[in-house]
Amino acid sequence: LGLSNFLTSFAWLAGPLSGLIFQPIVGALSDRTRLAIGRRRPYVVVGAAVGALGMVGFASPLRLADWLGGGRSVAVGIAIAALWVMNIGLN
Repeated sequence: LGLSNFLTSFAWLAGPLSGLIFQPIVGALSDRTRLAIGRRRPYVVVGAAVGALGMVGFASPLRLADWLGGGRSVAVGIAIAALWVMNIGLN
């Protein structure tokens, strides 16, 4: 997609920052969860769904941008947002 250095750096921050922010929050929430299916399973299922959604967006940002009526800049935004969503779901 031809990302600038700034956007590439911003995209690479997705993994460390999502792990730093979301892992402790979800861990604390799951420790307090009392469901019949278990403490962790609901978070694993939701995380897998969010990760899959991010993967779909990251795999085809140009198609999604065309579908939304946008150009290359919209595709770049979709790709970066999808990468963040994917990392949040996987963390």
